[in-house]
Amino acid sequence: MGSLLALRISRRRKTKEWLSSWTVYHSGECIPFSDDKCERGHIEAIPCKIRSVIVPKVFFDENCTRGDLAIIELQEKIFPAFLARPLCLASKESDVPPKAELASWGSDASRIRSVTTLTRINIKTIVCPKEQMLFSEAICASESQDENICKGDSGAGMVYRDKEGRRHVIGIASYGTDCRIIQMALDYRDELDEWDKLKELKGSVFTDIRPFTDFICKYTGVCRDGQRTIDDDQRAIKDTRDAVIQY
Repeated sequence: MGSLLALRISRRRKTKEWLSSWTVYHSGECIPFSDDKCERGHIEAIPCKIRSVIVPKVFFDENCTRGDLAIIELQEKIFPAFLARPLCLASKESDVPPKAELASWGSDASRIRSVTTLTRINIKTIVCPKEQMLFSEAICASESQDENICKGDSGAGMVYRDKEGRRHVIGIASYGTDCRIIQMALDYRDELDEWDKLKELKGSVFTDIRPFTDFICKYTGVCRDGQRTIDDDQRAIKDTRDAVIQY
């Protein structure tokens, strides 16, 4: 019993050390640790430490083929601001939009380096190829356009506007082709008028959040169409068997 308790304490310490080593940047368009300096007039992002990470248990139960998303609870509250505006959740009845966008802080494949300024990437959704269907509950995007997700963009939200102009999150960036390969294919197109390499790209994959709206609602109080909110920050969630939570 004593050795088992020591093992649990050791794991908790390692988890705390792991969480304390990560920082979330928000409410800004410029990050302070990239290769380039912040451009004049850009708002520097605010750093914040992580309190907990909540992952759907199905992600582990089904060998990472479902539920590739995580809810990050921060140590401090984020208040609405010019560069921190709330988004709506797509409902289960929402259709996948033909076009969407995401905010990117990932690498720039044309320069093979990280970027400083928050960039908007316009993407076009496609029917997922059969080889991508190993990842269930996915939304796929074309990689044959000039703008694509790259290293560092995993976790970015796929956002679209409804008819009223409201922004909704419908997907979370999961993985895609190495962006250096995409850049090479684009270079072949532009310099040699060679399109075959672009046609070989399978597309980037996003986790479809529509099957997980109830999960997100349960742990955050952010619910589709404003059905329910959590007013008490200290309210305990009694049944957490559907999640893996690290503090």
